[in-house]
Amino acid sequence: MKGFLISSLSLILTSSGMMNNHMCNFVPENDLYIAADQKEGEETGITNEEFDSILNRIEKIYGPIIKAKGGTLEIRRLWTDGTVNASAERIGTTYRLNMYGGMARHKIMTADGFMLVACHEMGHHLGGKPKYSNWWPIGSESWASVEGQSDYFGTAKCMRRMFLDMTEEELADFDHSNEFAAEKCAGVYEDQKDQYMCLRNAAAGVVLGNVLGELGNTGSVNLETPSTEVFSGINQKHPKAQCRADTYFQGALCSVPFNVDFSDANHSTGACGKDGGFVEGIRPKCWFNPSTRSPRPTRGVAHQGKVFY
Repeated sequence: MKGFLISSLSLILTSSGMMNNHMCNFVPENDLYIAADQKEGEETGITNEEFDSILNRIEKIYGPIIKAKGGTLEIRRLWTDGTVNASAERIGTTYRLNMYGGMARHKIMTADGFMLVACHEMGHHLGGKPKYSNWWPIGSESWASVEGQSDYFGTAKCMRRMFLDMTEEELADFDHSNEFAAEKCAGVYEDQKDQYMCLRNAAAGVVLGNVLGELGNTGSVNLETPSTEVFSGINQKHPKAQCRADTYFQGALCSVPFNVDFSDANHSTGACGKDGGFVEGIRPKCWFNPSTRSPRPTRGVAHQGKVFY
């Protein structure tokens, strides 16, 4: 009888999408809505053309990678939807990204910033460990990488692929006046093109940090004053804005090649860590501190179907 009840419960959970169909949002759900029909002179963020161009590039680069894994990439281009968010979900072998126009039209958003949002959502699918814990079966893992790991994947792997075929002149065509970031990037990368990639990554991370800071009412972020928070274990919820900006910056500073994938089995593979002799590019302790364990795993993130940034 007990075995029958457990089997029945598993069947119900699987059918309802509660075991594997986990949605991940870029930010916690919020009430901000930025409509597509803004009046002339009120336009903010990026254009519809930039929105489509970025998603075309994501599709071109990651469609074949996901196909090689036996899956299909589906990008839902929800330009007219004013929701200020983005999300990822796995439905069978379909790797889905839900990209909303409201996030693209946020007044702080830039093209590189929105590209990093898309890269973060791809990170839920391909970012490897650490992953969300399932509440059932106990001790099992979701398909989705946690928020911090998806941020780290965004700059350490995905954005570099997105920048790869740009010339040095094209890469240099942005505001790279952040002297602190420039010094850090130059300390890791000798090649000028690699330095520009690092700086653009860092700049995109600051944009998103400031978007997150506004949405969470925590103010602007600053790469020179990283978070001093030390998390106990691995945070499975959305880290604070400064912590996420720090993670984007460390991903940019991680010199492990972008084509060395993160692993579903070991969170050290493909990453920069002290055990590998790295001093830069290390995931910050404000969300990643596996040497300690939380008294209880952080939950409240296993929404049906999707994972939000």
